[in-house]
Amino acid sequence: MADPDAIYEALGNRLLQFDRNTLAQLLLAGRQDLSPEKTECILNDLEGAGDRFLNQSQEKLDRNLLEEILSQRQEVHRNDTETGSLTP
Repeated sequence: MADPDAIYEALGNRLLQFDRNTLAQLLLAGRQDLSPEKTECILNDLEGAGDRFLNQSQEKLDRNLLEEILSQRQEVHRNDTETGSLTP
């Protein structure tokens, strides 16, 4: 996936598919050695990592969008300057 927006959306949707209760059930069903307390700790870590990923991805998309807008404005300004259409 070369499109950062698509990557963010796809991974974000993937993370949102799983609610905390479902993940807890999966962990407890798959690992008999996990206590409910350890399961909660793992879920907290997973949620924190997911939140950080989504926040960092959104920040990167916002920066990329801002850079693209600034680049377009610079191009318009450059074109206006070259054609002499700027007024003093």
